[in-house]
Amino acid sequence: MKLELLTKTTKEKNETLVTASLRNTGTEPVDILLEFMLSRTYGKLTDDAGKELKASDASAVRGARAFGKIKTHPLKPGEEVEVGQFSITPSAHHAITGDYSWDLTDVQSKTLTLEMIYEVTDEAARIAKQHKAPDVAVGRWTSKPVVLPYRK
Repeated sequence: MKLELLTKTTKEKNETLVTASLRNTGTEPVDILLEFMLSRTYGKLTDDAGKELKASDASAVRGARAFGKIKTHPLKPGEEVEVGQFSITPSAHHAITGDYSWDLTDVQSKTLTLEMIYEVTDEAARIAKQHKAPDVAVGRWTSKPVVLPYRK
C-alpha cells in the first residue's frame, strides 16, 4: 500500500483554502476511512522563523458518538479522495482545519507554513471493523509544506 497526501491551494475572496487529498500511488486498491470521529485530518502551522503555532483543539469538548454505517472510500491505484481542508483568513487573524483552529492576532510573520496530516490509528481501524467497515489503511501521512502569505 502506497499513499501520498497531496495539497491544492486556492484563493477565495479574503480566504486561502488548502485542500488535502489522499492519492493511491500503489498498485493495489485500498479502503480509506473517512469517518470524522475515527480518522483525523489536521494541520501543523509554523511561522516564518519555524516556530510551531499552538492550535485550539475542539475535539476535547465533543461527546462520544454512536456509530451507524462507517464512511469509507475504495481507492483504486491512481485515484485520490479529499480528506480535509484548511482555511486561513488573514484579515480576521484566524485559521481552521477540522477540530483545530488558530488565533493569529499576535503572529507577525509575513508567511506561514502548513503541513497537512491525515491519520488513522490501529484502534480507529479496529472500531471501524467492529461496525462492519472493510479493512482500512492505517498510518500517518504528511503533505509537503505549503507556504502561505500572511502579513504584508
